Amino acid sequence: MTVGQPGRASARPTLPSPSRDTIIYQTIAAFNPSLQPEIGPDGLPRESPVIAYTEKVIEEEQLQLRKYTEENYSKICDVERELANLTMELKLTAGPKKQVWEAASKAVQEEEAMKQKLCEDLNHLVQESSNSQFS
Repeated sequence: MTVGQPGRASARPTLPSPSRDTIIYQTIAAFNPSLQPEIGPDGLPRESPVIAYTEKVIEEEQLQLRKYTEENYSKICDVERELANLTMELKLTAGPKKQVWEAASKAVQEEEAMKQKLCEDLNHLVQESSNSQFS
């Protein structure tokens, strides 16, 4: 029994309401005729154009993400290589520089010690000279 006058059967059968997906599909197809279903020679619709379009968009996005990932991965590898090279260069130059610094520091200390000894000797000679002049 359908909706109509109470107690009477309606002569027209009622159609089910379209689903939300059907309404969305019809709306998209209305705006883009290329997305309307293509009917094959067997009379059955071929793959839904909306699905094909969506898959194409997803594939393009995945391709773009792969390219982006590859580019950034290669940049990361380049930075890691550069860091390794700089670390090696630092190790190679820091050792000799440290040795040179230590040698220079030791030489300066020796010179300072010799200068201090000369000053003490000179003071000693001055005292001896002044003592000999007063005697």
